[in-house]
Amino acid sequence: MKVFFLKKENFTPYDKRFLFGNSFKTEKRNVEFALSRFLLDFVLKNVYNIKNYEIETINKKPKIKNSNVNFSISHSKEVVLVAFSNFEIGADVELIKEIKLDRYSKYFKKNFESLNNFYDFWTKYEAEIKLQTKANFFKSLIIENEYYLSLCAKEKIKKVEFYKLIKNNNSIAIEELKIEN
Repeated sequence: MKVFFLKKENFTPYDKRFLFGNSFKTEKRNVEFALSRFLLDFVLKNVYNIKNYEIETINKKPKIKNSNVNFSISHSKEVVLVAFSNFEIGADVELIKEIKLDRYSKYFKKNFESLNNFYDFWTKYEAEIKLQTKANFFKSLIIENEYYLSLCAKEKIKKVEFYKLIKNNNSIAIEELKIEN
């Protein structure tokens, strides 16, 4: 499994071609959609060598038509992330910010003792929704020291490789990150 992400601030203004004719109610949503599709496109072409592809939606889940490459998109605050695998996956990333744990504990009828405890629950919950079935395996960790990420699948997640897209002037580079998992 490979996870690629970028920081929005480094890739805005965004290329409006990646909206594919879509227009959302807010500019924030336009940016998130365009940057997630840019990241997907860049990785498919430059890492997986899939130059021509078509995205189809099955049960509200985007898929690459006629391919065994699966992906899941997530974004939070300043990060856009796409996880790739050869099996179905779900991914969710959330900025770790102060929240009222007692309020969420009461709402979910669950005792959240720390922010990490809450974000572990929440990102797993969201990732499993994106998987669209009950997950058998989860992998959770913190990236960039401020984002909680959970990945899930029905199949065992053995190793996760992490990459960050870096923009230098007009060129884009992929930087591999060493994140324990």
